[in-house]
Amino acid sequence: MTHNPLQRNLKAFCSNCALELQFCANSALERDDDSHIFLIIAPIIDSVDKGRNTSYDWLGPKTLSMKLKDEEVMMIASVFLRICDSLKMDGRKTKHRSFAAYKNIHIYRNPDSLKQNHQDDLLVKGGIYPVDPKLVSEKFEYMIPVPLMTATRLGLFLLGYLTYKTPYVSSESLITSLRLAHASTLR
Repeated sequence: MTHNPLQRNLKAFCSNCALELQFCANSALERDDDSHIFLIIAPIIDSVDKGRNTSYDWLGPKTLSMKLKDEEVMMIASVFLRICDSLKMDGRKTKHRSFAAYKNIHIYRNPDSLKQNHQDDLLVKGGIYPVDPKLVSEKFEYMIPVPLMTATRLGLFLLGYLTYKTPYVSSESLITSLRLAHASTLR
């Protein structure tokens, strides 16, 4: 009997990179502790032929890939669903390919969209920064503007994951708990 893992994803694109949220689980029927969300930011592959379809380097050395903890998924969902204004995940020390690096994610209101009266657009900024710049001097930074409805879709996707992980808790209860958690940080 073969076992096919359950995998779903949702992507957002811009002119120089793309964001993917990837939901992975071992089984469609059983809820397990091994299900998780990957956040991936991939750069565009430079093409000689500009008329060709755009491709992204999803598995390349410049790609930022993070397996998110459930708490991080909750924080990101809160921003995408407009429960809180911004998010900073800094200093997450991990290995990137063969070197130690910090992987950072920032999500906040897009200042460019404020000028154009698209006040609910977000900007996702991701980066890979070497722990020891003497060994590896290369760092990678990406910025992805996320329009209102795309941000809502990403937030609902993450809410679906949280509902999957907590089957006896309704999505309404999850949203209420995210709002209460955010309100307690404002005090």
